[in-house]
Amino acid sequence: MDRSSIIKAVFILLTIGSLFGLPIHVDAQPDTIFIKNYNNADYQAAGLNYTGIKSSEGHFYFANENGVLRYDGSRWQLIPIKNFAAAFALAEGHDGRVYVGSLNEFGYLQKSNGGYEYVSISDGKPKATEEIWQIIVSGNNIYFASYEGLYMYDGDSLTFIDLPDAHIFAVGDKVVASQFEGGIYEIIGTTPVLKNEDLQMKDDAAYAITPTVESDKYILMTSESGIYELDTLNFKLSKILTSSSELNTKGIYDAAPVYDSLYAVATWYGGLYLINRGGEILLRVDKNYGLSSNETRELFIDQRGHVWVTTIAGISHLYWESAELKNEFKAVTEIQANYSYKRDSSISGVAYYFSTPGYESFEIEYKYYLDGFEDDFSEWSKETKKEYTNLDGGKYEFKVKARLPNGTETEVAQSNFYIPTPWYLNMWLIGSAILFVGLFVFVVYRIRTKRLKNLNLRLEKIIVNRTEELVEQREQLKMINKELKITNSELDNFVYRSSHNLVAPLKSLRGLVNLARIEDTNDKLTPYLDKMDTSVLKLEEFIKSIMEYSTNTKSELRLQKIPFDGVINSITEDLRFYKNADKIKLIKNYNPEFTLKSDIKRLHIVLSNLITNCIKYHNYDQENPFIEVGAKSDDEKVEILVKDNGLGIDEEHLKHIFNMFYRASENGDGSGLGLYIVQDTLEILNGGISVKSKVGKGTTFTILLPSNS
Repeated sequence: MDRSSIIKAVFILLTIGSLFGLPIHVDAQPDTIFIKNYNNADYQAAGLNYTGIKSSEGHFYFANENGVLRYDGSRWQLIPIKNFAAAFALAEGHDGRVYVGSLNEFGYLQKSNGGYEYVSISDGKPKATEEIWQIIVSGNNIYFASYEGLYMYDGDSLTFIDLPDAHIFAVGDKVVASQFEGGIYEIIGTTPVLKNEDLQMKDDAAYAITPTVESDKYILMTSESGIYELDTLNFKLSKILTSSSELNTKGIYDAAPVYDSLYAVATWYGGLYLINRGGEILLRVDKNYGLSSNETRELFIDQRGHVWVTTIAGISHLYWESAELKNEFKAVTEIQANYSYKRDSSISGVAYYFSTPGYESFEIEYKYYLDGFEDDFSEWSKETKKEYTNLDGGKYEFKVKARLPNGTETEVAQSNFYIPTPWYLNMWLIGSAILFVGLFVFVVYRIRTKRLKNLNLRLEKIIVNRTEELVEQREQLKMINKELKITNSELDNFVYRSSHNLVAPLKSLRGLVNLARIEDTNDKLTPYLDKMDTSVLKLEEFIKSIMEYSTNTKSELRLQKIPFDGVINSITEDLRFYKNADKIKLIKNYNPEFTLKSDIKRLHIVLSNLITNCIKYHNYDQENPFIEVGAKSDDEKVEILVKDNGLGIDEEHLKHIFNMFYRASENGDGSGLGLYIVQDTLEILNGGISVKSKVGKGTTFTILLPSNS
């Protein structure tokens, strides 16, 4: 970190410290800013998270590709929503409910059987491909936004507001919308009222509206078109002159005030920035600083002033030891009990989980004891779980308290339960049991004798009925065929959902294999570990192919302006640990500022598959193996070139390589899906692909896409 960065970091720490009324010593170091990253191995769900919120109870909720993640500081919990769809948006209502937006679906979470379940309120109104991207709360109304329009929920009924392609914000007591190419609206009742026509940008709109110290003045941030000051008394805009255009090139995605004139800004491709009210960049926090990814999404500030930001690779928690709210946040320890039961439904044991919402488990310590079993509290420890088994009958009371980072202790939390004395310890029950067993044997004997008599009669009837059943079975076969068609459709949906849930365990298994290589120096095991790693990688790539195919066939086409170099950098970053990737030179034959308008997810799928194949089937025995990526465009089309000097493809295979499950070589380790998915994806993008190859010389793929200008 250079001298300028150090000064800026110290300035930020001093400013934040002054907010919270805490002592900041002159000799405080800038490296007291910490980053804690969580990925899919930590919370056992997809890597991509869209947004997050802190609840009034102090818990954290994150909208994940696999549902809603709930984090209490100690444990992660995945709450699936309808059809196991991805969650895109979250908000907490004044009723304490956590509202959720998803694909053609929205609703809220409610407690159920010690956990949480999703309750739908959308009543089938959104379209099948409609994604609910934003939720805001204003008074007693909840607003759900998609690019088709808005849905207002008043607690009883839904009202559709016809305002497409708009981002919505709760600005004071007003609901404000910024429409692409349409200006700024205020939602009055259920009517959009145009307030300002100055902000009409073809591919941009307001992505964040944040408050200032002046009650009627707000900072409005667009993704690429600059930062403005919005006066909500007259809805006038004034451009803020920034000292750098860096934020515009990285693409603002979300922002939140840290203190007075300091703002944390999340960007599409540049990580997290801290800026002042004038738009001046004070600090950039990216992967080089320790952030999980430069492709961030939304952020929020928790009760302690810490910053949480979602990314395409997980969740990042930015904090500093001195940032603690004073006299506004009271820590409370919570307990969750999971009981185990005997056959007689009496309690045989209990597992207690405890947490302190607002704090993470690595920050605090706990002490506990079970009154009726132990005499006093345990020593302080980092454990957040305690189990008791084989307890005698009687009354028990579990007590636990936490010690916070500043040394203060929370009040004692407690939970009671009762275990009845086992019946087998009572002699009169034993005598009754013997009598009951004798009576039971006698009754069973009588029943069995009667059943044998009846069995002969039943066998005669079975012969007659069997003939009739054969006729009925023929009709049932017709019904079964119909049901099989329905089952096949459900199976397609199951494969799509299961693919998401299989990737995280495979990544964990690959990590364990790599750890085994490091910790076990036995050369005899190395070939087996290599084969295990190769097999897991094959399965992971096959699942990835299935997920890409499913994404391509089911997702709505969404066109946006894409920095081409950012996509290439993201792909090469993902492949930098791929086998032999470090031996290949990547040649970029395009203008670094080159952009195109397309669907970023699908473009990523196409280029990632082509570049991966170049690495897989390259010739590493030559002196200068390379992969060349080129791009250019005119008014009608975009042409993208992916070329290598690898092994090449026999001419007899070229016309088949885009077929599903086709492999040009039996020795290849691919699934035969990659190029099929490439061609299928390009068809949805209204594009095409051609290939030229010569054995021993290399292969060139040429992609043509519409310019979409």
